[in-house]
Amino acid sequence: MSNAPSNWATDSPLVVKNKLSVICILFTGVTLAATALGLLTDGLGSTSDDLHILARFTIVFIAIGSLYVFDWFQSWPLRVVHAIHYVLTMAIILLATWALGFVIELHPDALRDIFFNYTGVYLILVALEYGYFRWQGRKRALRTN
Repeated sequence: MSNAPSNWATDSPLVVKNKLSVICILFTGVTLAATALGLLTDGLGSTSDDLHILARFTIVFIAIGSLYVFDWFQSWPLRVVHAIHYVLTMAIILLATWALGFVIELHPDALRDIFFNYTGVYLILVALEYGYFRWQGRKRALRTN
């Protein structure tokens, strides 16, 4: 047993190391609970923002949840895995948006809009990822020289 005094700020299991993650998780939980409550009180056919928030969460859940594709195809080139991931998630998101049209009335350009929105965000994130890896490679090369 160590004689060093315990530091509650670092040793306590109640102290969360990554506070930003906790904020995001709690915000998501509270938002989804409020959305579910709004849908229960207003009904599914309502045009409230609750269904829009739930649809947005579904799209983010599909995009982030599908990152397992990168684990499954680790030996493949990154560009190919990105293409597989994009096609797979885009197909699921378009199908989910189309199915949502049976529950509520969608804008006539809803499928086009979700395609451009998702594609734009996806391309920006891929560009940032490639830039990061390139920066890391240059940093590593400078260390070895």
